[in-house]
Amino acid sequence: MIYMRENALISVIVPIYKVERYLNKCLDSIVNQTYKELEIILVDDGSPDGCPKICDEWGLKDSRIKVIHKANAGLGLARNSGLEVATGEYVAFIDSDDFIDLNMMKRLYEEMVKRNADTVYCGLCRYDEDGNVIKVPMLYSGESFSDDKIVEKILLRMIGNKPENNNAPTFFMSVWHGLYSMSIIKEHNIRFPSERIFMSEDLSFHIDYLQHSQLVYVLPDCLYFYRVTQGSLSLAYDNNRFDRIKSMHLQTVKKLNLFLEEKQYQQIEMGRFLNLVGGQIYSIVRRNEKNMLTNVRKIVSDKMVQDCLRIYDYNKNPCGKRIFNFLMEKEWTILLIFVVRIKNALMKSVWRKNAN
Repeated sequence: MIYMRENALISVIVPIYKVERYLNKCLDSIVNQTYKELEIILVDDGSPDGCPKICDEWGLKDSRIKVIHKANAGLGLARNSGLEVATGEYVAFIDSDDFIDLNMMKRLYEEMVKRNADTVYCGLCRYDEDGNVIKVPMLYSGESFSDDKIVEKILLRMIGNKPENNNAPTFFMSVWHGLYSMSIIKEHNIRFPSERIFMSEDLSFHIDYLQHSQLVYVLPDCLYFYRVTQGSLSLAYDNNRFDRIKSMHLQTVKKLNLFLEEKQYQQIEMGRFLNLVGGQIYSIVRRNEKNMLTNVRKIVSDKMVQDCLRIYDYNKNPCGKRIFNFLMEKEWTILLIFVVRIKNALMKSVWRKNAN
């Protein structure tokens, strides 16, 4: 049984780096929440622009705000700095180029109390540079899960799907649309890894956290606005991405092995790994790199990739994925690049039609 008191303190941790253009809108949406029992922790991750000054100015205006200035170390470690000083019973993580509905904390906390939950997620919307708002479809809207079903329905669907459902939607893994129990985080000493090593610090956090969760509720309301810009880190090309994909796969398997049987997650995790590998190949071909053939061949012939392809049941994949994985397993690199170029050309054609 989870004990909850009325008007519990919520710590809101905001890691900040090079978002001078968007920071005031983000902080304004947090400070003006209808739920007032907030501890707002701004972590300036060595930002070289005007963000440190903006943080200090907000700190002078609102006594609920704590400001931390630190050397740049990345998003995950900035969140950890916030966790070290957080005193709330619950915690939320907001990215500093995004913003939230003024009722987000109130609605999340109300559902926590109403359902005696330790974790609540809300719906989210994409917000582009033209001000367009697009609601992102959410799995399990209005549903709740307890005990083993949390791992089965939430955690494993964050990771991916079984081979026969490879193209099906997954559960959004970012921490910024959730409210979490600090008692679980403290009891199990849960922290974020560096995203410079582990590609998705959010997935790592959820693996450590959700295995201890007792009840999760998914609120259908769209309360978090995720800003999409041309410079978004999540959309940017990364030369070290393949090494980070492999590191993430190894660490994910290691973590899951601690509380699950291999048969419960193996095909799902391998599918996620191979999807990310495929995405890296598409990115290389789309950029038409000088050493494109060499770089794709290096990925396709990698031992970890080939080991996964031998075990992963890709014959159950939808047709396109099945062909792609078959070409990777055979290491038919030139034909693979040809197929990717055709698909990229078709996608460009669709984009042009939609634009017109």
